Amino acid sequence: MASQGNWLLLARYALKHRLSVSTVRRYIKKNKVTYRFLDHKYYIKDEAVEGAQGMTPQETRSEEGVKQLLEFCKQLIHEKEKMYQDLLKDKIREIASLKERLSEQRMLINIMEEKLHQGQRPSGAI
Repeated sequence: MASQGNWLLLARYALKHRLSVSTVRRYIKKNKVTYRFLDHKYYIKDEAVEGAQGMTPQETRSEEGVKQLLEFCKQLIHEKEKMYQDLLKDKIREIASLKERLSEQRMLINIMEEKLHQGQRPSGAI
């Protein structure tokens, strides 16, 4: 069907005429385009729709542009993962340090309470 030259698959038609696929589907529903439905696919006659305004070149994305964007996103995700892993390591070290300080404080409290119970005045206490 597509080999006849004047019929395009829905997505190809949308790309060529700088329309979104959903816009082309609306045109099909409103019979604004000549189409055929064969083998569960829409084929659109390759002719411009009167009054249709396609997307600007900035709104269209080439396959290469999409690949570059995807690669950029993957790189950004990788950088964020590394940043959070480093942050997590720092927090784990900070928690270990705080646990050690807490243990030392508990030991000091125990020593001071023991001296207090023995009737001794803790050194350094006023």
